[in-house]
Amino acid sequence: MMKPTSRAYVWFLAASASVALLGSAEAHHSFATQYDAAKSTQITGVVTKFDFRSPHSFIYMNVANDGGGVTPYKVELHSVPVLTRMGFSASAFKPGDRISVNAWPNRSPTNALVFGAGVITADGVSLGEFPPSRDLRSAFLSAVGAEPVQGRWQVP
Repeated sequence: MMKPTSRAYVWFLAASASVALLGSAEAHHSFATQYDAAKSTQITGVVTKFDFRSPHSFIYMNVANDGGGVTPYKVELHSVPVLTRMGFSASAFKPGDRISVNAWPNRSPTNALVFGAGVITADGVSLGEFPPSRDLRSAFLSAVGAEPVQGRWQVP
């Protein structure tokens, strides 16, 4: 057994902390590197699984492809608090539900992972947001009309 003051113990703690931090850093990614906000797509299919969790929720669904087969899609969504404000709940979708998803496509055309902006259920209920992609892009990239924020900030 190692003594708490030994050099090996310190290295063990440092290595453990590094692994823990690297594991959580890998889970976070940039929207712009994964998805194309200049384009949008709509996919329609059957839900196979719905993970209502943070930091991102996911809908897994089977979508008919041009070859007559089925392509399994993974739809990334926002976190639980954001989705709840949009009208989603943990029981929003169950396996077998037919839905349409408005989404931003993956930058890699062969990757069946998209980022869902909104969902339309089989009975016509809309959940989420459906912003036009060009408006979203301009909101991210444009600061026209915004006043500069400068000065000295102090705690009251």
